[in-house]
Amino acid sequence: MIRADPSAPVRADGSEPAHTAEEPAFGVYVHIPFCAKRCDYCAFATWTDRAHLVDAYIDAVITDIRRAVEAGELAPVSSIFFGGGTPSLVPAVSLMAVLAEIPRQAGAEVTVECNPDTVDAALLATYVAGGVDRISLGVQSMVPSVLAALGRSHDPQVVSGAVELARSSGLRTFNLDLIYGGSGESLADWGRTLDAVLELEAPHVSAYALTVEAGTPLATDPDRHPDDDDQADKYLLAEERLGAHSEGRHDCTDDSGSGGRYARRGRQQPEAEAAGRLEKALAARAPQA
Repeated sequence: MIRADPSAPVRADGSEPAHTAEEPAFGVYVHIPFCAKRCDYCAFATWTDRAHLVDAYIDAVITDIRRAVEAGELAPVSSIFFGGGTPSLVPAVSLMAVLAEIPRQAGAEVTVECNPDTVDAALLATYVAGGVDRISLGVQSMVPSVLAALGRSHDPQVVSGAVELARSSGLRTFNLDLIYGGSGESLADWGRTLDAVLELEAPHVSAYALTVEAGTPLATDPDRHPDDDDQADKYLLAEERLGAHSEGRHDCTDDSGSGGRYARRGRQQPEAEAAGRLEKALAARAPQA
């Protein structure tokens, strides 16, 4: 059953659980391992040649969720994130069938990761009807030459169109993902990306430092590896420009702190809030020296 009300808590059978006390923040990540093209810096479990397995994979995910719910292992969640891969490549109705099986707390945030060139009005309408209230657009850069070097298939004009669709679709909010430090990207290029993103007035921006992952094509090409000093300069530039329009960096993208997420004032996301609480809880439980 697909629910049209994103704020209503639901079980797999469509019933609404009673809430007698405040429920803890708890997030679920659903991995969609299908891509049209694999970026050469990507180390995630994704495939470009297995579209014929999409239906079987979705059925398996639904079966797994139902088993977890029936076993009492999956209580209503506060945050759901569909990542990949490229979740927006999967038929939207199929993705919403998965969402309908996950029990949700009242007001749970539901995010789908999208490539800008896969977004259209019909896709977003199905997402909103199914309970999605946020998308995360994989922008990476607003400079064509940098996008080409990263192996991305879209252009900056597509990003602008996707943002306008997100605004008019009924989604509560959206996020733009950026990557800095790619081969051939100058500090001026990164500045152009930051300025272009600020012009789009996105409520939430994530800026990631490109990392070299073992086993990727990028790892075998040292000439294209990011430079630490260059990335440090770009990190500081992001802090300066994005930070001036936000409440500041409210979480890091990796253990080194080489990146951050920025929300316009008053727009911090439940996903980030839950991550912050988890970080504090883990720190509290860590053995003392």
